[in-house]
Amino acid sequence: MPSSTHTDSKKQSPQSLPIRRVADVKAQPSDATWLIEDLWLAGGVGLLGGQAKVCKTYLAAELAVAVATGQPALGCYPTHRAGPVLFYGAEDSLPALRNRFDGLATSRGYDLQELSVYLIDVPVLRLDREEDLRRLRAAIDQCRPRLLVLDPFVRLVGRIDENSSSDVSAVLGSLRAIQRDCEVAILLVHHARKSPAANPNQAFRGSSDFAAWSDSNLFIMRKGDNLTLSVEHRSARSP
Repeated sequence: MPSSTHTDSKKQSPQSLPIRRVADVKAQPSDATWLIEDLWLAGGVGLLGGQAKVCKTYLAAELAVAVATGQPALGCYPTHRAGPVLFYGAEDSLPALRNRFDGLATSRGYDLQELSVYLIDVPVLRLDREEDLRRLRAAIDQCRPRLLVLDPFVRLVGRIDENSSSDVSAVLGSLRAIQRDCEVAILLVHHARKSPAANPNQAFRGSSDFAAWSDSNLFIMRKGDNLTLSVEHRSARSP
């Protein structure tokens, strides 16, 4: 009679994800909530949006200069965490961006040489390409910015569909990973829908993933000669 062997194979449980009791998590100090008080959360990601020609890039540059100088944004919103800023303007030449920042620095009494704003100097940057994301991380490691400004979304992606949840979430997920790994706030300029929305902060063009991704949202609206800024935050009051 042939002998039989029996192998007792014990199932190996997968390695557990790290967990931590909520009481053991260090509380965030109240003075560490804001990068710019009432406008942008410290370490937050979000959108700056509006229709064409409503000064989106100007406002993005204004917030960048506020962070770089430590002075209030728009003259009234205190900057709490000053530091370098990394800025990519896909629709403006470097000399045009220089002129913007020169004017904003001069209005605060700063020489342009004192401004810790760094421009990404490439003709094309694609957030849906691994190589470009790797180089973006390397640039962040080089200047260690408090704020990363990317303007605008439509020029930063290839042929992805803005209305596709899977396409958009993949790009935004990569930016969220950069924010967490590099401890940098990220402001992404984005266009508005052509049709009006009841809530301005739901008026961003494309997938609803944009609004779901954001910690802070700024939306500019024009009525006649006046501009109105609408503000919304995930975990803080709106002014």
